Amino acid sequence: MDPSSTAPPSYHRLDHAARRVFVRDDAGEVVAAVGFADGEGRHADGTSIGGGRSAHATHTLPDGSRWIWKRCRRGGLAAHLLGDRYLRTARFLRELHLHEQARAAGIPVSDLVALALTSTSLGTHRVEQLIRFEEGATDLAQVLFAEASRESTIEPTRRSAVIDAVGRAVGRFHAAGLLHGDLNLRNVLVRGATGASDPTADDVILIDLDPAPPSRVRAHSPEGNVLRFFRSWGRVCGGHDAGATGTEVETFLTGYAAGAETGLAARVRDAVLASSDRPASAVGKEVPQ
Repeated sequence: MDPSSTAPPSYHRLDHAARRVFVRDDAGEVVAAVGFADGEGRHADGTSIGGGRSAHATHTLPDGSRWIWKRCRRGGLAAHLLGDRYLRTARFLRELHLHEQARAAGIPVSDLVALALTSTSLGTHRVEQLIRFEEGATDLAQVLFAEASRESTIEPTRRSAVIDAVGRAVGRFHAAGLLHGDLNLRNVLVRGATGASDPTADDVILIDLDPAPPSRVRAHSPEGNVLRFFRSWGRVCGGHDAGATGTEVETFLTGYAAGAETGLAARVRDAVLASSDRPASAVGKEVPQ
């Protein structure tokens, strides 16, 4: 069956007026407690999580679990025309499938337990997701760089261990035949980045998987994923010429090779080293202290 038209078998559907809600079978109680199914919202804790194009409210249940109620918003020109409404929702159903495939392969990804599609005017929909808040995890941009100065926030040895772990996690993700639609530093979480021991690939969580449509050929490949990842590094650093150092690129690729099979790792390495997306000025620079 076309995954664009239905949720995975591990999800069931609830209908509330114009609202269609797809709920993972093991999360029914959470969805009901948060009020996600009917859209009313309960147990809001008065805080929000920044990310993407807006901040998202969080809800803390009596058992202490915390959940992000994400209201998906468009970017670019479409945002001016449609606001937070979508003409097509197939990508969000594909994302459920991608999450389940990653979970089945033992790859840590965000815990996306429900999706709501609410019909609005002219055949459009508002889209919401319910996602577990990952306690003790920080996005890679914050781990590697202080927000204001763009300088390193951790000592070089730990920084190298984090980059290696991320490379291994991305390699495992690609080795499982999966692709991320928007792989960037802010869509990678790391647990315990400043803890007593170095993080491993199991401490790396990929979020906002946003599966790319097959028409986006360049992005819809392991090579395209990794090139996009390194471009985002330059943006976080404050400019194209301030991207990953040669040492950091090599550390990531070494980790990637440990997670992926040899042929795939070689293709990704060749694409990264040959790409003009990685400025030559970055090669061999010292890792920020």
